[in-house]
Amino acid sequence: MGAWDGSVFGNDTAADWASDLVDAGSVESVVDLLSQVAATPEDDVLDADLACEALAAAEVVAAAAGSPVEVDEYNAEALTWGEKHPELDTKENRVLAILAAERVRAPGSELLELWRVTDPEPGDWDNSIDDLVERLS
Repeated sequence: MGAWDGSVFGNDTAADWASDLVDAGSVESVVDLLSQVAATPEDDVLDADLACEALAAAEVVAAAAGSPVEVDEYNAEALTWGEKHPELDTKENRVLAILAAERVRAPGSELLELWRVTDPEPGDWDNSIDDLVERLS
């Protein structure tokens, strides 16, 4: 994973997933991804790429719910896609997105481990997930 900042879309994996979503994604693919990550037990390793994609999917749910993150060049098209799919905005999907985001920063997450090697103390990445969960709540 090449990361340039601690935002959800601040890495190659999330940016690539966002592009794929805009090109050929569906509401079902977003929900399936979030479900897969949320259901990953803490004693199983959660792949870093899957975690990056799930955080991006959670941001798309937040956009569909009318609470998008600040738009930038890496997330604009995915957030617009989310806004065009209001059927993604259900209480169940918002809860699922929160559960997936919490799983990404739980023990057994490769992405969490990568961030802790880079930044042992909670920082921008943790703050971006806190903000995401708050906007989904």
